[in-house]
Amino acid sequence: PAPRRCNVLLSSAFWEHLGYNLSQEIGGTPQYNGNISWMTDYMQGMSYQDPYDLYFPTSIVGYSYLYDNLSRLTRATFGFYADDGDGHILWRSPEGSYNMPAITYDNDGNINNLERNGSGTGAMDNLYYYYTSGTDRLTQIWNQVNNVTSTYSYDSNGNIISDDHSSIAYTLYDIYNEPVEVFKTNGTEYTYGYDVNGARIFKNPGGGSSYVFYANGPSGETEAVHLQPYSSNVDYNIWAGSDNIAQVRYTYYDSYSRYYYLKDHLGDISMIVNQNGGVDSYNNYYPFGEQLTKSGRDVFPLSRGRKRGGRKKATAYGDGRLLCLRSSLYVFILNSKFVYKS
Repeated sequence: PAPRRCNVLLSSAFWEHLGYNLSQEIGGTPQYNGNISWMTDYMQGMSYQDPYDLYFPTSIVGYSYLYDNLSRLTRATFGFYADDGDGHILWRSPEGSYNMPAITYDNDGNINNLERNGSGTGAMDNLYYYYTSGTDRLTQIWNQVNNVTSTYSYDSNGNIISDDHSSIAYTLYDIYNEPVEVFKTNGTEYTYGYDVNGARIFKNPGGGSSYVFYANGPSGETEAVHLQPYSSNVDYNIWAGSDNIAQVRYTYYDSYSRYYYLKDHLGDISMIVNQNGGVDSYNNYYPFGEQLTKSGRDVFPLSRGRKRGGRKKATAYGDGRLLCLRSSLYVFILNSKFVYKS
C-alpha cells in the first residue's frame, strides 16, 4: 500500500501544506520516497516583506528542499507568496535571504558543515562540527562568520557535563543519569528532583526560594505546574492521549485563561491561541531549528516536566518526519544522554 503522508494541516490561524512528489512553482525536486519536497505555512499575524522587492507583505512563507542519495538534507531555499500589486499572487524566492545553501556530512553521517543566511545574501552562520575520533560525540562547533567556538564535554556515561553554547559550566547527574544540578558560567545554579519513575517533580531555577513543582499523571505526563512562592499560579495541561493540546492557566482572584496549541506535522507547537481565538504567540524556524520569526511569548510554555527515557536523538535525515527538527538548542549533540533546556 502507498505510505500515509501528511499533506495539509488547516485552521483559521495556522495552516501548513507539505509537498512530496508534485512539482510546484515553489521548487524542489519531486520526492517518491517520503521525503518532503517543499513546505509552506501561514501564521496569522506574521508579516514578511522582501527588503529587495516591492511586493506586498505576506503571511505565507516556506521552503523547498534538496537531498543526497541517502535522503539527507543538503539545501533549503526560502520563499514566499505575495501580491505583486496587480492582483497576481506569485511565489518569490529572494536571493539568499533565509536560505541554507549547503549542508554536508562526514563519512558517519554526522553534520560536518552547515551554512545559514539571515535577511540578505550574507551568511548568518557557517558552522563546522567536530567529533571525538571514532565516535558520533560532538566536541566542538566553530562559527566561521563570527569566529566563535563552542565546546562540549561528557562524563563516562555519555552525559553532557559542559556546554559553552548554553553557558553551562558543569552538570551533575544521579545514578539514573538524570541531571540534578546544573551550574551556569555566570554562577547561577539549577537543581532538579524526580520521582521513583524518573518524572521531574520540581525545578529550582537560580538557587533561591522560587520553585517550579510538577504534578504528574499515572503515565508520567505533566498534568499541572505550580509556581512557588506564588502559590496561586497553576498551569493545568490538557491531554488527548499522549498529546498535550492545551493549557489552562489559573492566576490570582480565580482568574482562568485557556490556551490552545496549533502544531505542525512533527507535533511541535507552531502557534498558541487564546480562548477568544486570538493569537497569543507563534514561532517559525529554519530547517534544523534556528528561529526564523517569533511573536509573543515562547511557544513552548512552562508546562512540562521530564520523564526518564523521553530523550530524542537528533538526526540529520530529512525523511518527512524529522525534516525540520525544532529545538531551542540548534546544535546537535548526537550521542548525548541529555541536552540541557531550562
